[in-house]
Amino acid sequence: MEKELKKVLMEVLEAKAEMRHLLGLVDLADIEEKEMSETERDGYCQQIYQVFALLEKDILQAIKKQMILTFKEADNMDKLALGQGSVNGMTLLYQKWQQACSEYEAKQREKTKPENINNPLPEL
Repeated sequence: MEKELKKVLMEVLEAKAEMRHLLGLVDLADIEEKEMSETERDGYCQQIYQVFALLEKDILQAIKKQMILTFKEADNMDKLALGQGSVNGMTLLYQKWQQACSEYEAKQREKTKPENINNPLPEL
């Protein structure tokens, strides 16, 4: 079930910002990033990476429960809109933290890339 939810969530995350705006929802592009130096950004990404596995599990579970509750219990548009907004907020955090993890992983791969073995005398 968690894999199915993750698949659905990935499809939602790939939705265009225009579609979210048509639904009256904020998109990640609408959220202004705090100005950070490269060192601060690296530290932020590393900290998120260290706890993301735990956060991911909790967020996916919360999204799943909110979606089920909203679709089962929402008997008017106000409740439906509130549930949709809650899911959108959790989805935005998930997406933002997932991007930070991906950024950290990419930098780690770059650091551990083997040197060019075809060039025995690297340029000085």
